[in-house]
Amino acid sequence: SPYPDALAATWTALAATPDLAGDAWVRVGFYQMLAGRHADARATLGRATLVSRDPDIRALAALFAAWCAIRATSPGDAAIASLRDSLSAAPHSRTAAVWLARLLAVSGDAAAAERVAETSLGTDAGSPDPWRLFYGGDMRRWPALVRALRAAVS
Repeated sequence: SPYPDALAATWTALAATPDLAGDAWVRVGFYQMLAGRHADARATLGRATLVSRDPDIRALAALFAAWCAIRATSPGDAAIASLRDSLSAAPHSRTAAVWLARLLAVSGDAAAAERVAETSLGTDAGSPDPWRLFYGGDMRRWPALVRALRAAVS
C-alpha cells in the first residue's frame, strides 16, 4: 500500500498541538504500518504512547505495534506483549482480545487463550472498542466536545 505523504504531513503538523499529538502520531504510525514501514511505524507509535495518557490512544498504538510485528516477522512474543499492552490500556478493546486469544491459541497456550476470551469477550465491554471508532476521527470525543461547546456559549 502506498504511503499517503500529504495526509501524513497534515497529521505530523497536528502533532505539535498537545491535545492532538497522541492521535496524530497513532494515525501516522498506522499509515506507516499499512505502507510496510514497520520499524518507522513502531517508533511513531511509541511517540504516541509517550505523549498521550488517553487509554484508547495507548490501546491503538499497542494494537498497531502488534500488527506491525505480525506483518514484519513471525508473530511471537513481541506481538503478544503489544496485545497485552493494548488490553491493559483499554480492557474494552475486543479487537486486541481476539487477536491475543488467537495468537495464544496458535502458539499452543490454549488455557491462556481461553482466559483472554472469557475475561475480555465474555463480559459487557461498557465502552466501544477503540479500533471500531478509529476511522471516525474525533467522533469518540463528541460528548466532551459538545459539553465544551455548551459551556463556552452559556
